[in-house]
Amino acid sequence: MQEKRNLRKPVGVVLLLVFLTAWLWGATTLAPVAGRMHFLLEMGYYLAAGTFWAIPLKPLFDWMNAGEPEEE
Repeated sequence: MQEKRNLRKPVGVVLLLVFLTAWLWGATTLAPVAGRMHFLLEMGYYLAAGTFWAIPLKPLFDWMNAGEPEEE
């Protein structure tokens, strides 16, 4: 069981890097479209792209920090 717990953080870091790479790729791909929007919509896009990346990662962080069940 101890080995399984020790692998959570390295696996989580790899998944985190993969997700953030995909998120950044998507945000920069859509940036030219956002540049043609009204100023307030463009500002909302960058605010959302810079803030909401953390919401899908909450379950990953919870999994990475979860403890093992106690043995009887």
